Amino acid sequence: SYSAILFGPPGTAKTSYCESLAQRIGWDFVVIDTSVFLADGLTNVASRIKYVFDRLQRLRNCVILFDEIEEFCLNRESAGIEMQSRMLTTTMLTAINDLRRAKKSIFFLATNRLRAFDAAITRPGRFDMQLFVGTPNLESRVKQFRQKLTDRAVEEDAKERAIAEFEAFIDSVWNEQAQFLTFLEGLQLAKACANVVARGKVLHYDYMKAQLDSQAAVMTV
Repeated sequence: SYSAILFGPPGTAKTSYCESLAQRIGWDFVVIDTSVFLADGLTNVASRIKYVFDRLQRLRNCVILFDEIEEFCLNRESAGIEMQSRMLTTTMLTAINDLRRAKKSIFFLATNRLRAFDAAITRPGRFDMQLFVGTPNLESRVKQFRQKLTDRAVEEDAKERAIAEFEAFIDSVWNEQAQFLTFLEGLQLAKACANVVARGKVLHYDYMKAQLDSQAAVMTV
């Protein structure tokens, strides 16, 4: 497999996933977003797409991320879509197909709006798979907290007690709130709790609940 669509709500670390993959296999990492295709203005997007993909074709051993480029891959069957948008979608489809056939690099398309894409984008051939990137499970949230504690000078006994308290708390409020926090929102909660432990204080339920309530008030999902 050389390509995949990563779809899911904002803040679920789709970009971080691709960057970590590049680091793991020792390849370069390139992000292509909307601004790259708009660099020469709205009237020159089609030529800009060709220009960008010509350079992407020259890369080897690279992880490429197309980040939220739905506007250039809109469904051509949608009512009211302009001819220019249809042409841009056709241009993008050809460019992605040629990049996939080259098999020189791995590329991903990250999106929050999978349904906005033209059917030709999501069918097999241009992208080898579609992967839903959702919110982390309970075990992953405990790992986030453990990692934040590792970054701080905390005695091992205090660390293990805090992890047990954090896990018990997350489990107790999982169905109400905790499961809906995105990756980044969960990371903020883990950081706030780790800061308390690093100051030598006990991690109490009331404090964690207050932090979660504050986070939940503005959560993405």
